[in-house]
Amino acid sequence: MCFEAQEYIIPRDLCTNCNPSKCFPVMKCLLAHAETLTESGELDRTCHEADFARETTVRDNYRQCWLDMPKHSSHWNVVSAFMHCTCREGMVDVANRTDCCKSVTYAGGICEAHCPSERECTSQDAQTCIHNCNMLCSSVDVVPNEECKAKCLTTNAPCRKYLGCRTPMLTMSNYVCDDGKWPQASSGCCVSNTTATNAVQLSCPSLCETRLVYRLDLPGVPWWATQSRDPVYQCTCDGCPAFTEEGTEEVKKTLEADIWDNGQDLLTDIARREKLKLGPNRQMQELMVRRNELVLEANQAMSTGTRHEVENRIQNINAYYTHLITEAARTYPDEGLDKDTFDSLQRKEEESTGLSRVLAILLSVTGVVVVVLMLVILVLVRRRRQKEESTPVTAFAENQQVVIGSPVPADQTGGKDQGVVSGAAVTVAAPTREKV
Repeated sequence: MCFEAQEYIIPRDLCTNCNPSKCFPVMKCLLAHAETLTESGELDRTCHEADFARETTVRDNYRQCWLDMPKHSSHWNVVSAFMHCTCREGMVDVANRTDCCKSVTYAGGICEAHCPSERECTSQDAQTCIHNCNMLCSSVDVVPNEECKAKCLTTNAPCRKYLGCRTPMLTMSNYVCDDGKWPQASSGCCVSNTTATNAVQLSCPSLCETRLVYRLDLPGVPWWATQSRDPVYQCTCDGCPAFTEEGTEEVKKTLEADIWDNGQDLLTDIARREKLKLGPNRQMQELMVRRNELVLEANQAMSTGTRHEVENRIQNINAYYTHLITEAARTYPDEGLDKDTFDSLQRKEEESTGLSRVLAILLSVTGVVVVVLMLVILVLVRRRRQKEESTPVTAFAENQQVVIGSPVPADQTGGKDQGVVSGAAVTVAAPTREKV
């Protein structure tokens, strides 16, 4: 058992002393010993996969039961559909007969599950658990919340023993599909054929606030639990109009309130894709007005036909006028004006563009001239300063005489009548700049 510990449900501490490097060399002895213990009843038999595979009829009955069970409204119903069909179609007996109860892949623990009787499932306690758990474990939540786990799904949850009861069918007060029909009871999905691929499409009604689609046929444990030849979906739809009349009124109100905004959004999107600089032109706007009128006419006729038929008609109108508006965006001017006015605006734009270019060139030339003049002035000033700094500085010779006051000859004696007093010459050595 320890060599296949991942395959079987065995006590955690059973294989703590198993050393593969020592056990593999004596594998033949181990197998012989295991056979002896099994025959004596001291060791449980392991799963006989070949015998399990031969039980095709039981598995087919289980698969059909599981496909028919409602699984879309809650996580409780997903688990309950598996447990109910496992009990009803005898999969527990198959696991016991083939000794696969301890196999994770072939049994997954179903042998320990409680399969309640019809009397138990119809009791007040069972019905309370079933309905409460459907609300607590809503499939609007992607995974079960903690309260759902504690009260409904975990091993010790008080309501877990009723998982084997039949899941409740879809009530007739939830929602109807866009074509006025009720959704599938097993999946909660509305069925429609796509005209493009002629394939079946499963979805929620278009006016539901919550529209979730899950796939339930992905690989699981045990391997046969979700086995199916085709994909199995469940639709979780919430906030839907309950009846066709209510849905019709909701569609009419939505269209009448939003048709102008929707049209302007469509025009803007087409203008952007066709690269119109000034937005939707006049011809595009006129076509949109006509589209809105036809859509409102179809909307008023909804009371005489089914909502599905009217919505198809509105889709055809949208497709047709979207094509016409796109052609108008490519054909007519970007202003929505007549061609002469459009050409005149084009010429003015070109003239304005040409004048702007000339002004830009003149400003560029003027800037260059100013820069050149500033550079010339800077060079002249720098040269003059360099020339002045290069002129030599000399001193007076010491034998030269400099007289402070009125200069007189050295041999002259002044008379009393002239008032001139002779004296010694005053000399000084002083730097002066040589005249150039």
